[in-house]
Amino acid sequence: VEDAGYSPAADGDAAVDFVYQNSVGVRREWKAAHEGAGVWNQLSGMSCMEDKACLAQVQRRMSVPVLRSEVVAGDAFRDWCEAEGVATGELVWMVKDSSANGGADMWVMGAQNVAEVCAQVVADRTYVCQQYVSQPALWKGRKYHLRSFAVITADLQCFLHDTMFLIPAAQQYTLDPASLGNTHVHLTNAAINKHDPEFPGLIPVQLMEQN
Repeated sequence: VEDAGYSPAADGDAAVDFVYQNSVGVRREWKAAHEGAGVWNQLSGMSCMEDKACLAQVQRRMSVPVLRSEVVAGDAFRDWCEAEGVATGELVWMVKDSSANGGADMWVMGAQNVAEVCAQVVADRTYVCQQYVSQPALWKGRKYHLRSFAVITADLQCFLHDTMFLIPAAQQYTLDPASLGNTHVHLTNAAINKHDPEFPGLIPVQLMEQN
C-alpha cells in the first residue's frame, strides 16, 4: 500500500474487497476508506520484519560470510563515524533509518559526504550502517533488486510465483565519489526512481520455463 504511493482518494468511492497492508502504521484515512473491506491482511509480527535494525541483528547471526552491519543510535551517529574513521577512510557505507520505507532516509556515505549525512541524521532515530557492496551485480549497467511473490502456509510449505520483477536504478552505476549523493544511481526503490525519465520500469522475469 505505502510503497506503491497508494491514495484512497485517487480511487474515488470504489468498493474494495481485499486490502494488503505492507507497512506497520495504518493511515486513518486508509482505514476509514476501506472499513467495508472483506479482508484486511497484515502478517503477525510484521514489525520485526519492517525494522531494519532487527534484520541487521539477524544478519549478524548468520553462519555465512556477510559484510558488516552496525546498528547506531542517531545521537551517537557522529561519534560512530569518527570512531570508524569514515571521513578519512576508503570504506563506503549504506545508511538507513531503521523504520523508514520507500527509499526515504537512506544515504550512501563516504569520506566525501559524511558531514552532509551527519547533518541529516535525527537524534532520536535508530540507523543501520552497512558496508556498501562496491561491485554489485548489474542489469544493463544499473544496480537492481528482484521482487518475488510467495505464499507460505501454516505448515510451512512455500509456493513461489513463477514470475518476479527486476527493479533497476534509473541511472548507470558508478562509485565515483561525486555520485554518492545521487539516489537514482545507488538506490533501486521504484518509489525513488519512478519520476526519473531514464527509469526503465519494472521488468518481468520468468523464473522457470514452461514445458
